[in-house]
Amino acid sequence: MRSFDPQSIQIPKMQRMPSTRGPNDYEDARLHKTISAGLPRNISSQHLIFSSDVAITAAISFISAICCDSRGNLLFAWGSISNSTDPCAAETEAALFSICCAQSLNVEHLCLAGDSKDNH
Repeated sequence: MRSFDPQSIQIPKMQRMPSTRGPNDYEDARLHKTISAGLPRNISSQHLIFSSDVAITAAISFISAICCDSRGNLLFAWGSISNSTDPCAAETEAALFSICCAQSLNVEHLCLAGDSKDNH
């Protein structure tokens, strides 16, 4: 297994998610419901929630980070490609990617959320 260097993570240019209503309202509502359902309860309104996920293929992984406010409203989303193909390593890299994205926003209060079943 290759060693992972957190300094190698490249944060894509940040883009605010559009808040206008349009033909994707249904998809936006479904995404909001999905994100909100997995959020920890009793989060302070000062906190931003950063969740990460990964999709693994035989050759590479796609990692993502999503930033929501304490009510589950989607604020930012990032994505990147990784060379990790080991599920645990890729989930770890996705979590570090979330932290780097939070750092790029100068966030002081955050909560990290993930769906990995291999958290030890």
